Parts: sequence; C-alpha cells; structure tokens
Amino acid sequence: MRFSIVVLVACLLWMTVAPAAAQLGDPLSLAALGVLLPFFSDPAAGFVSVFELTSPVVPGTIGFVPPTDFTNPIHAVFFNATCTRTTSNSDVFTSKQTKAIISTVSPLSLTYNGLAAFATSPGGNDLIQTNFPFFSRTHWIDVKTGRLRELEPITVAAFLGLAPGFLPLVVNPGAGASIELGPPFVWNPLRSAVTFVTPQESASVRGSLYLICPRATIQSPTGGGVFSVPSFPRLVNRDGSFGFQPGHVITNNSVSRLRARVYDDNEALSRDYEIPCDCLTARSLLDIDGGYAGPPTNLGAGTVPVWYTEIESTAQSANPLLGGTAAAHNSFTGYWGLEVTGSSATLFHRLSSASLDNLSSGSFNPFSNR
Repeated sequence: MRFSIVVLVACLLWMTVAPAAAQLGDPLSLAALGVLLPFFSDPAAGFVSVFELTSPVVPGTIGFVPPTDFTNPIHAVFFNATCTRTTSNSDVFTSKQTKAIISTVSPLSLTYNGLAAFATSPGGNDLIQTNFPFFSRTHWIDVKTGRLRELEPITVAAFLGLAPGFLPLVVNPGAGASIELGPPFVWNPLRSAVTFVTPQESASVRGSLYLICPRATIQSPTGGGVFSVPSFPRLVNRDGSFGFQPGHVITNNSVSRLRARVYDDNEALSRDYEIPCDCLTARSLLDIDGGYAGPPTNLGAGTVPVWYTEIESTAQSANPLLGGTAAAHNSFTGYWGLEVTGSSATLFHRLSSASLDNLSSGSFNPFSNR
C-alpha cells in the first residue's frame, strides 16, 4: 500500500511538472543570451525584412519599479547567405521598449539575404550575452506580391531569471545579469531531421524550401564564431559534436548535405535524394526534385492529395580532400512556403523538427534529442 501511494504521488508530480517544462521550451520565449534571426533583404527580388525586438524589464522584487534610465544595449552582426560576416550595428533599448527596424534603410541598409546574430558587444565587435532578456522575430515582406511571412528566432538559450548580484536592476550592470535555463531547455530549433507536407506542384501552386545550415562563423567545432564559447552555450549536434563546419578549403562551398525521402500519402516511398545546404538556402521544390509535380495517391474525397518528405542530416567532413575533421551530423532547420501564382495568397511555416533518432527508430537522442 505504501509503495502504491508513493508511485501514485510520483506520477501526479510528473503530470504536473511536464506542462511547465514544455512551456520553458517555447521557441518564442524570452531569450537569455542571444538569438540568430534569418532575414530576406534582396532589393532586386523586392524583399524587405523588419526586425522586431522587445526588451521587457523583469523586476527582482514584488512591487519594484524599474529605474527610468534602465538600458539594454543590443548589438547585431549580419552574415550573408553563405555565412560570411558583413556589417554590424548597435542600438539601446529602454524599459518596456519595442523597436521595429527596417532592413533596407539606414542604419542597416542590407541588400542581401542572410542571418543576423543579436546579443551585445561592449567593444562593438565580438558578441557577449545580453544584459537582460529580450523577444525577437523577423517580418519578411515581399513588396512585389504583397506576401508577408514570419520567421521565428533560433534562440541560443531560454531565460530563467536575473542573477542575484544584479538585483534590483541598475543601469547597465554588464553581461551576466541574465541566467539561462540550461539543458535540456537550451531552446533552438536546430535538429538532425525535419519533415514537411506539400500538395502536388502545378502551374498555379508552387512550393519552396528555405533551409538554414549555419557555418563555423556562427559557432565552430572549437568554440569560435559569433556565438563563441564560453560566452554562449555549445550548440550541440546529434553525435555529441558541437558547432558547425567551415566551408570547403578549396571551393569554399558548404560541406553540409541533407538526405530527403519522399512518400505519397499512402505510405509509398517515391524518391530518395540529397540537397546541398549552405547557411541560408532558398530553392523551389521543383528545382530540388521534379517528382513533386506528379500526382500523389488520393485517399478520398475528403482529403487533399499530398507528398510527405523527411529530411535528415548526413555525417560530413569539413575538408575531405585534405583529411578534414571528424565527420559530424550538423544540425539544421528551415521553412516551407506555398505560393499561388498571381496572388498574394501564401502558406508559410517552420519545418517540423525532431532528432533523426526520433524519426528513424522512435528512440531518444542523449544530446538533448538533437
């Protein structure tokens, strides 16, 4: 009887803790240290991005009124579509302040697509973790078609609380005020596998993939990069390695390659192909594989015939011609978009992500299910 009661209590405690833990892994939760935001700012294509940043104040005591001169310096480092570092810019946020910063006008004046790393930088060069937590996202606007898309941040670490030594809040206390949750709540959507569902391609319905495979300039296997260790946590891969590989030493092309398997909606494997993935890669589905234009199985009048695709990382060496580094399963993420030709109508969302182990065998991955 006593044993049964203990088991029952343990189960009830697990049931009550699980939802809270899930909330702490929210991709749009407060970022403790920094974020990586995709953006599209190619003027020839008519692309403009708006970076939305919000810096709330988290009081340390009940009823505490934040000082009016509170500031949260934010510094952004921008990378082009091959993860080559280009420019940077700083701004200062005050209490409860939000800014929507346009990518194509001064002071940013970005004329390319890429990735933006947000944290802070006392010297205006290397990033360190921000003083206080912040929210962020990218609004991607296509001015030629009127299409609007939302891009969520790749958050380096979720926020837990403020360090006691910095309470109550004071002006610019320096890096270290924000405490991260730490594993397993180091939230970011980078995983070793993703899935998406898309209808048959046609003259009027076109799908595209937007894949994000960071390079070593974001974080290297030795801990360098814009999110350098130990200022930022290690971004862990499926095999326990961390960071990302550099470009090929000869061609400078990305070494990241992804494997994709396509099934129709009646479980039949249709195609098996590879996709090169370099930092920020945008490709139409028909450009990747013409099979998406074929008709899937129609499972009934009440369904839409669709293709189901699984994409997974493959172990790659950085520079195989020169011996390279140890092969690693680089983590990645991305988005799927569906456009209706001649219309502003669009569907757009981040790819469903999971560990390769989760999808292939239903087993867990010991490295935070990467």
